Amino acid sequence: MPPVAGENDKGFWEDLDICGLNEEMLEAVGRSWWSLLPLTHEDLSLLREKGYERKAADLLAAKMAESTVHGFKDPRFNQLLEFRKKVFSQ
Repeated sequence: MPPVAGENDKGFWEDLDICGLNEEMLEAVGRSWWSLLPLTHEDLSLLREKGYERKAADLLAAKMAESTVHGFKDPRFNQLLEFRKKVFSQ
């Protein structure tokens, strides 16, 4: 994620691919990155039904193919942690 002058001059450093997918998934269940409501079991099921588990696994595999170690940060990730645990286990 590129810098914004006067707000974060050195850049935010979030991975735009991961941020984009996280934003898309949150939107699919009616949430946004600033939402305080936790995802429900129904939300997690809906994400799986919509194919996001495969999308997330494919994106992670692509990122890991570039290097044996990949780090990222994104505030949206915390909201999706329960969903992502399943993806990581694959």
